[in-house]
Amino acid sequence: MLRYLLETSFCIRVLRDRPKGVCKRFNDNAEALCVSDVVL
Repeated sequence: MLRYLLETSFCIRVLRDRPKGVCKRFNDNAEALCVSDVVL
């Protein structure tokens, strides 16, 4: 399975600003997304 390591600033923007188009894609592909231990 293809996985995507997300950048810290992108994660912060999605959590803080909740842009509609990005949030939907973020949720639809949640199983393919990951963050590093430091970000977590």
